[in-house]
Parts: sequence; C-alpha cells; structure tokens
Amino acid sequence: GANDNASGVALILEVGARLAKEPLERTEVRLVSAGCEESGLGGSRAFFARHAGVLDPRTTLVVAVDTIAGGQVRYTTDEHMMGVTRSSPELIGHMEVLARSPEHAHVRPFSLGLFSDARSAMVRGYGAMMITAWDLEWVIRNYHQH
Repeated sequence: GANDNASGVALILEVGARLAKEPLERTEVRLVSAGCEESGLGGSRAFFARHAGVLDPRTTLVVAVDTIAGGQVRYTTDEHMMGVTRSSPELIGHMEVLARSPEHAHVRPFSLGLFSDARSAMVRGYGAMMITAWDLEWVIRNYHQH
C-alpha cells in the first residue's frame, strides 16, 4: 500500500541517493527492502539467514522503517508480540539525542505490541529498532490503501 510500505521504500531510496552524494566515513551501509513482513517476517528472516556469516552482530546496526508517511514519528524500545525483543540501546540513545533537538522534539519512543522486520535482526543478536509514524490515537494513516 501507499503507506505500508511504499513509504519505507521511498525513504530507503532517498537515503541511498543522499549517501551516494555524501558517503559516511568508515561506514558500510546496506539498504534492504525485505518483503513478507506481515506473513512472518519472511523477507528479513531470509536476508539475515543468507548474510549471517557476512554481517557481524558486534558491528552491525539495523533500522527498519515501516509506515512512515503520516502521523507522529516513533521509534521502538522493544517488540513483544512473540516474546520480548529489546531495541538496541545504542540506537535508542541516538534517537533520544535526536528528540532533544527542537526540530525533532515530536519524535517519541514506544513499545510495539506487534513485530517488525527489526525483530529478525534482534533475535540474531544484531542491534536493531523500527522507526514508524502513527497518529496520536495509534491509527496508521492510509494503511494498505493505494
């Protein structure tokens, strides 16, 4: 749908374009758009299974973006649909610093009662979190609409 998750794909493409113009020093970035999130995380599970020997959990951070086209920007502190998986303390720290800036004061943490593609990374020992945008009433705008 337009928001879930064409909006996440659009962000990935924009990040890729910006990184092509201004690469991060000493940082390898992989942009992945995994499918099948709502049918058991099939795409992200397959990605991490395939790249387990290449991506070191000690040095790899994962940020999943999903349904970001409208609402308040939120980041996960944990996910607890299929057992509790905690978001990366390092990534949470970065988001807390970001949220302290006036232009990003609207960014808020939340505990996700569902699962996201970040869970596929978390259960394999990678630091991960999901960033999304939901209305204050916890409504996802344009959910599965074209």
